[in-house]
Amino acid sequence: IKAHSQVILLDINKETIFNRIDNGVRPALTSLPLKEEINRTLEQRFPLYLQCADSIAKLDAAPKEDNLSVLEKALKNLENVFKKKELSFRSRQSASYKIIIQRGIFQTIASDVSFGNSYLIICDSNLSQLYAEELMQSFENSGKQCQILSFQAGEASKNLQTFVELQEGINLSLDRSSCIIALGGGVTGDLAGFVASTYMRGISFIQIPTSLLAMVDSSVGGKLGVNTSKGKNCVGVFNNPRKVYIDPLFLVTLPHHFFLDGLA
Repeated sequence: IKAHSQVILLDINKETIFNRIDNGVRPALTSLPLKEEINRTLEQRFPLYLQCADSIAKLDAAPKEDNLSVLEKALKNLENVFKKKELSFRSRQSASYKIIIQRGIFQTIASDVSFGNSYLIICDSNLSQLYAEELMQSFENSGKQCQILSFQAGEASKNLQTFVELQEGINLSLDRSSCIIALGGGVTGDLAGFVASTYMRGISFIQIPTSLLAMVDSSVGGKLGVNTSKGKNCVGVFNNPRKVYIDPLFLVTLPHHFFLDGLA
């Protein structure tokens, strides 16, 4: 990341971290009492964070507006303004892949994708008409067969039941040369990628994240899975997409509270 970008470290005190995750279920933070686990994790990781950071933005439990002001100042200090970025993500688990960041790239994805003999867009109910139909039309205009499969929007859908419903919804309309397109936020990326990784023992997929959190986190690294009654992401796989397309213009229609989620 440092080879292509500038990194801002969001420095939050331990008490704020504790208050933010105290009510959440985090399987990776269960071996010790939560505050001890936070202290141990920060001792291990914070020196690495400092090595990676080009600048530091100190955030705390102050009102959102104060923290946003700190972030805006940090962003204005960056000179890394770009029209297009193309990154190579290297992985030990599976093949490396390209991450393309460009304003307006959504309009050219259909012509850029060169693998797959047919395509399935998986999205939630919010994006089905907002972006999915436009993308499907773009594929069809490029002479490529494409269809849409959607599920009920929300974190509550990130479960095994929705996973099975999506698998059965495909109804054997795809083959091993097909490609699944994950269009949406983190929930969609997890579900669609997990479906692609297990349908016919695995077919290609690409990620088109539409939320800030998905752009900077969940679409990168091949982390795929669903929640169970025992906690978040308890069932899933690591499997890289063929490509990730990040269009910052999606953020224009992103609800403000989801934008804040990504900044956090």
